[in-house]
Amino acid sequence: MEIGRKIYYEKLTGNLIIDTGQRSGHVIETTQDQDFEVYIKLQAYPQNTVGVIQCNYGYCSDNFATYHYHIDITKNPIDESAIVWDTTNPLVPSEI
Repeated sequence: MEIGRKIYYEKLTGNLIIDTGQRSGHVIETTQDQDFEVYIKLQAYPQNTVGVIQCNYGYCSDNFATYHYHIDITKNPIDESAIVWDTTNPLVPSEI
């Protein structure tokens, strides 16, 4: 089974809270409620202030491995196309 990453972000700013990463093998899909129970960073936010984008497995893998990003909250709907890559500021190896 292959599961794409979920990107949780602040609805007001588009700032990244957590990227669950993509997974494959013996994995199960989780709900947003389950993610709020598991990920400590999410627990710091009221659930109604957090947006989520569910990406397809493999979507822009090279970009996720190379660049910082944020979410363009002016897009409608907010989906994979709302991800804005900061190509001027590549990740350094310790951030990968």
